[in-house]
Amino acid sequence: EAVLTAAQILNRVTTVKSRDKTPFELWHGKKPDISNIHVFGSICYSQVPKALRQKLDKKAVQRIFVAYKGESNNYKLFDPETRKFTHATNVKFDDEVRDFEFGTITVGENIDNRKDNYNEEADEDCEDKEDKKNEEYANKKEEDEIDER
Repeated sequence: EAVLTAAQILNRVTTVKSRDKTPFELWHGKKPDISNIHVFGSICYSQVPKALRQKLDKKAVQRIFVAYKGESNNYKLFDPETRKFTHATNVKFDDEVRDFEFGTITVGENIDNRKDNYNEEADEDCEDKEDKKNEEYANKKEEDEIDER
């Protein structure tokens, strides 16, 4: 996934052959949106959905940015405390932080990525909850539009 992240970034920067256009621009015919490009391994804060937190719980948790998930603003994040990966869309990045220690893992350390550390059930659960949240928002918006009429 680090290679895919690198490829996504390389496709959005100019090359030696075409100094004024990026590979993305040559392929798609439009300039790439680089607003969601972030430093690999940077600290970020992932929002905890209201459905998963109590009144006094944290609204966001600290994670490490690992990869982009598809073409949307969905990110793959690593939680050093649980040593598991999650996906999130509502994320704030701190791209300025370098050489930091996060729990028991120093960024840059070779993170063990065995199958048992990757919690696929949690990933699917997060995606299902995100889909449900988006569906509820769309339904609420439809109801509000009907009420306005």
